[in-house]
Amino acid sequence: MSQYGIRDLGLLEARTDPVFQNIADLVQMMLHASFALVTVIDDDNERQVFKASRGPDGQPLKDLSTPLSFSLCNHVRLRGGTVVIRDLSLDRSFRDHPAQRECGIKAYLGAPLLGPANDPIGAVCAAETHPRVWSDRDKAAIENFAALAAQQVLLRASLQTLKMIA
Repeated sequence: MSQYGIRDLGLLEARTDPVFQNIADLVQMMLHASFALVTVIDDDNERQVFKASRGPDGQPLKDLSTPLSFSLCNHVRLRGGTVVIRDLSLDRSFRDHPAQRECGIKAYLGAPLLGPANDPIGAVCAAETHPRVWSDRDKAAIENFAALAAQQVLLRASLQTLKMIA
């Protein structure tokens, strides 16, 4: 199954996915977050693709992708672990990040979305327009939601394998 990359699984298509949308909806609802996203990183085109999103108004975001420079989720993928930022303006690494300047993101919580080869391919995240202390329960929840999203990716890889041998 690890032979399938995110492109082979159709994950880089800039369109909302209903299964991932359910996960984003749950993230927003359970964590009482302004934003909830399921993202996949497209290194070839230097962008992050939103497989699902929810904004402060409860609606999906209008853009289905953003430049990689705007992506906090890419930091999750590169670190390979959960990223917790209480206040971007106080964190040296993120003080001048475009997500804060251009999108108004002040706090971020993201867990890696693992691909079929068990490698981080994106993230499931929650974000706030104000500083926020994320609890251990919030961190555990986002990690569980990321595991659910990863199971969906693995199911897609399994279906590709079945199609190949059928």
